[in-house]
Amino acid sequence: MCEDLLNFPQNFEGHLRLGENFLLDGKTTEAISHFEAAYDEKDSLVANQWLVEALSQENRYQEALKIANEKRRDYLIDARLLDKYLELLLGTQQLITCRIIALSYLKEAEKIAAIEQRVAEIEKFLSTYQSQQLAEKIERLSSMQPKSYELNQFLTELETLPLVSYLLLTKNILGDSRYPLLLRTLLLEKLVYLKVDQEVLIFDFEGKQHQVVPSQLKPVREQQVFLNAIKYLQDFLADGTDEQLTQLTHEQQLYFNCLYPFADRWIKDEERWVQTCLSPYQEILAVPLKQRPTSEGQTEIMLLEKLKKSLTESFAGG
Repeated sequence: MCEDLLNFPQNFEGHLRLGENFLLDGKTTEAISHFEAAYDEKDSLVANQWLVEALSQENRYQEALKIANEKRRDYLIDARLLDKYLELLLGTQQLITCRIIALSYLKEAEKIAAIEQRVAEIEKFLSTYQSQQLAEKIERLSSMQPKSYELNQFLTELETLPLVSYLLLTKNILGDSRYPLLLRTLLLEKLVYLKVDQEVLIFDFEGKQHQVVPSQLKPVREQQVFLNAIKYLQDFLADGTDEQLTQLTHEQQLYFNCLYPFADRWIKDEERWVQTCLSPYQEILAVPLKQRPTSEGQTEIMLLEKLKKSLTESFAGG
């Protein structure tokens, strides 16, 4: 490397240029150090990409995926970055998410087939050469009743199972109301994205049984009742802050996850539903809510109370 590179200023551009040159020289450790410094200086997609690339070259896929997830939306909408993101998912054996991302974002059938082939090869390797470890993992996951703080780890481990094992275990969880509600609805949505066309047994948030075909359902964020509710929320919070909108949108997401996939059966008036949800925050947000007769809104109030109870139980692991 040219000596004058060492005189680059210790700022974003300087660290980025030094990192690029170290990477070209095959000195990935030094490159990572400078890309991290650049990324610390500026929350930049460019720095993020270079850092992810350098970490990948050292086969540090778990760290690279964590960094890429900070700009996940950017990776999913750019063809080149999407290829890199899929590579990271394969490198970390996040097999189910890899399939879902390929089905949802890749436009060419050939590319989808290529990803399916690579996933199938990893599954064959696991089943052939790591069969004992795989069997032990399946047995352990099958016997778990994860608490709220264990859900992320539990879901991540499920992702590393071959599809056949994943589907079998997921269907067992969906058909057992003892598992946390949020876990069950999150897994059902995974089956929707995977376009599973077999009937599965589920329990709604009231404990009632239903038979559904995931391929015939829409994900939570694509359901019209959810989209309508978010539109009303945005209208009501037109003068609010971005942080308030983000937090309350997340709250709606949790409620609709609890109701999934039957939100439209319980929420008939999205505007009134959103007003009911915002009512406790009225003084803080200064939201001008319409005055309604006392008899109106009682259905939404009771539904909201039930959902809050369901969420409390889910986060408590019940």
